[in-house]
Amino acid sequence: MLDSKVNHNSPKFQLKFYVKDTYVAETVDGDLQFIRKYRRKFNEVKALFCKEYGKVYNYPDTIENDDSLDLMITTVKALQSRLEKSFLIPGSIELHTIELIGNWEVFNGKNDSALVKEYEEQLFNNFKKFGLT
Repeated sequence: MLDSKVNHNSPKFQLKFYVKDTYVAETVDGDLQFIRKYRRKFNEVKALFCKEYGKVYNYPDTIENDDSLDLMITTVKALQSRLEKSFLIPGSIELHTIELIGNWEVFNGKNDSALVKEYEEQLFNNFKKFGLT
């Protein structure tokens, strides 16, 4: 899983690969992982990518709602390109899928309507009622 530690607003990706047997090892739990050399290389590529692209998501409120999907597409294409240039080995380690994990908000309506304020007040009162405030 590609998980940026830069900030919690960054999207989380799961990457799946086609890999020749000579590039993977089995853990004591029976899981497959890249052999040490390629696991380290992957972790290096992952860390650099997260450091660079995680910054884009530091201030999600500054991203217009209509741009959220465009930003995600740009990020995925950049990740694919980075992997092709820095990690993948044609015929040995090839990218199968990049999957978005969890929820990613692609629309957020205006929060200043009377209905929204009524909802927030009811929610606050419920929290207060159960001692959660």
